[in-house]
Amino acid sequence: MRILYLLAAIIGIASPISNSHAAEMLQNGKKNGLTVQDILLLTLQNDQRIAAARYNIEIARADLSDAKSYFRPKINGIGRVAVNKVPDRLGFFGNTAEDGKSIYGGVEVEQQVLSFGRYSAMMGEGRAGVDQARYQLQAEENEILMEAVRAYLDYARTKKTYTAYTDYAADMADLLKRTKDKFDNQLIGRSEYLLVRSRWQQARANVTSTENDITRAYQRLAKLINKRQFDITADQVAFYQGNTPKTLALAIDQAQENDPRLKAAREISKAKKNAAQLAKANLHPKISLQGSVVRGKLEQRQTGEAIVGLNVELPIYNGGSGKARLRRAKSDASRAQALLSDEVANSEERVTAAWKILNSQIESEKMWLEAFQAETQAVDELKKEVDTQIRSLIVLLEAREQLVTAEVNAIAATYSRLTAGYELLTAMGKLPQLINP
Repeated sequence: MRILYLLAAIIGIASPISNSHAAEMLQNGKKNGLTVQDILLLTLQNDQRIAAARYNIEIARADLSDAKSYFRPKINGIGRVAVNKVPDRLGFFGNTAEDGKSIYGGVEVEQQVLSFGRYSAMMGEGRAGVDQARYQLQAEENEILMEAVRAYLDYARTKKTYTAYTDYAADMADLLKRTKDKFDNQLIGRSEYLLVRSRWQQARANVTSTENDITRAYQRLAKLINKRQFDITADQVAFYQGNTPKTLALAIDQAQENDPRLKAAREISKAKKNAAQLAKANLHPKISLQGSVVRGKLEQRQTGEAIVGLNVELPIYNGGSGKARLRRAKSDASRAQALLSDEVANSEERVTAAWKILNSQIESEKMWLEAFQAETQAVDELKKEVDTQIRSLIVLLEAREQLVTAEVNAIAATYSRLTAGYELLTAMGKLPQLINP
């Protein structure tokens, strides 16, 4: 029965109730407890680090729009008001027919004609910047959501541990009562009674300590999801199991496709390559079509002109700055490519480590559940022998202490396995997908 009770506690079935604050937390939200997906969604909605990272996408989009505007027509209004003094044929300033006040205004238009690769380079760099910001946001979400999952599982673990310790404290209280009766009837010595009493006090201390752990875990999770009153339901804590691949090779392949840090590194490399192309294109001529229409008035005479032509800017000598920018851009591109190769290796290393930890935790959980089963059977047998006075209460005391140790370790192993499962999803970049599976 104790094994069934532990498994029921692990998957979220009802737990014992006491009058303490921690026990009240166990009751809160039994009808409306938050699932793992609820925690992930609330974290996405309320975490300010994620909100700040979203602005990077808008900044990158603004940079892309600015790059596009470089190749669109530029239309400017022009105008001037002046007092004119025109020299005569001998070069002297006097009163001539052209002297007087003038005013004119018009429109000037310029359009880039040939970019020599500037357009494709600037667009490629801008689009890569937008994608980079998007993937960096996903990476930030991935890490923060895992932080929320850890807090969720830690809260769930402390609640189950609290249940184990309250059961143990109740058993110790019963054992203390039975020991006190035997001591009063002089059936056992004072040392045995004091030993049982000290174990009962330790059991109560464990309950109090776990209550504090529950409060800390609750506050940590409340801060992440920005909710003051809530509780959780553990019926979907193993939801990761349906989303993990069966082999390490598949996990690594999926990480190559989904890891946002790896995707961001690819976009950074792409942006740096386009920046190098742009630096090279800037060494080529700039050719634009320019035109202007101007109307004006000089004293009582109307004047005007319309001009259309090609404007060519050819860089001849700039002190070597153009070639220096090109060398720098090429070096940046090579560095980004090297970092991309390193991130590919890091991604595989993260997945491999998470995979090994998960399998290790699965074996650890099996070991502790088996130990808990063995200790449960031993305590059940000892209870029968104590009732028939074959064994002493001290033997039962020691066995019950070993049982609660095995139970707490089994609970810890279960939640360590759950945490490792979600860590693997995080390494693969798939944790946000649990919100909308």
